[in-house]
Amino acid sequence: MEWWSQLWLNEGFATFMGYLSTHHLFPEWEVWNDFSDCYRNGALRLDALENSHAIEVPVRFSSQITEIFDAISYNKGSCVIQMLESRFGESFRKGLHHYLDTHSYKNTNTEDLWASISLISGVDVKSFIDSFTKYPGYPVVSFTPTSTEGTFELSQKKFRLQGSEKSDDPIWNCFIRFQTGNAGQHEFILEKKSDTVTIPNFKNGDWIKPNYGQTGYFRIAYSPETIKALLPKMLTKGEPSSDTLLRDKLNTKLGMLGDVDIVAECKKRFEAFKADSSSLPSDIRSTVLATIVKNGGEVEQQIIIDQYLKSSLVAEKNSYLLVLALAPKEELVEKALNFALSSSIRSQDSYMVFFTLPNRFRQFAWAYFTKNFNQINETFKNSPLFGRIIEMVTINSNWFKTFNQDLSNWIQSK
Repeated sequence: MEWWSQLWLNEGFATFMGYLSTHHLFPEWEVWNDFSDCYRNGALRLDALENSHAIEVPVRFSSQITEIFDAISYNKGSCVIQMLESRFGESFRKGLHHYLDTHSYKNTNTEDLWASISLISGVDVKSFIDSFTKYPGYPVVSFTPTSTEGTFELSQKKFRLQGSEKSDDPIWNCFIRFQTGNAGQHEFILEKKSDTVTIPNFKNGDWIKPNYGQTGYFRIAYSPETIKALLPKMLTKGEPSSDTLLRDKLNTKLGMLGDVDIVAECKKRFEAFKADSSSLPSDIRSTVLATIVKNGGEVEQQIIIDQYLKSSLVAEKNSYLLVLALAPKEELVEKALNFALSSSIRSQDSYMVFFTLPNRFRQFAWAYFTKNFNQINETFKNSPLFGRIIEMVTINSNWFKTFNQDLSNWIQSK
């Protein structure tokens, strides 16, 4: 490592190689699913914030070093390395071998590794990957079928929690691997704002999965037609346990978005749950309850609160707390937060309600936090969880800009 600016390459590679080695030794563990859940999702969540930073940043003073020892350097760095390995395969491994041989016992920079992989692969790696290392953030790629069978429109823009596109947003080079039901695999690089891709032998009605393997560091905005075609595949019975976990997450997202079929099934399950809470299996409990709270009202929320008070099982009680703040209205979110601070919940568990605050209610949550600060401070002032609650209230990407004056005024009043 020539200088601290290349920290991401050192730490990102260590994380990536740990998972690669484990997968090689124990493929049945399916550790890449864990990698996606822990590292990629963590990176995408933080990298969506306006105060994110590029993984490769200039370090001019020693005081700046500790600032870049964060999840962006570790998590995003490892994801970028995985994306390169996924695209270049054997050329990546041979390029890495060339890099290590050429620079053994020497200091290097990022471009040295890119040069080695470029030499072996014949592809300009630096121009391909710079958009992911030199800029903060990442793209969301829209994927929409056209009127021509097998041809799809792709477009990209910077993913934001809030706000609109800016003229200086970068264009990323997105390597996208497609898997289909009957037309095999296909690869494509989206290197401009929009383009079209044609999948040979693809037939309308067949399923297609862009970013197959989830190795691309971007999000996919699926069209309704694509999701509809994928659903039967995702609902196939007898799949490995990793697919079951992924299906639970997918069904939860669909339920939160108001998918008619998912909501209807969750309502049916919730009716049985009201009569007998044990009728709701633990592996679908979070999906059903989150969908019901998001698409319901005060009656449904109160039923879950009542069930929390009745239950003596810790895992079950936690599952209730994690859905209470998902309600669609401010007054219901306030009710959930009030309950979190009540004596009915152990102080060490209260943060779970704050943990799932929807982004659209962050401004309301900040107002709630300042209004009830004395009670919150009294409850958590000696707890390490206080920091987590503050993080949940303020993690919104524009909070630092929108509320900086409010924060300053509030601190001065204390």
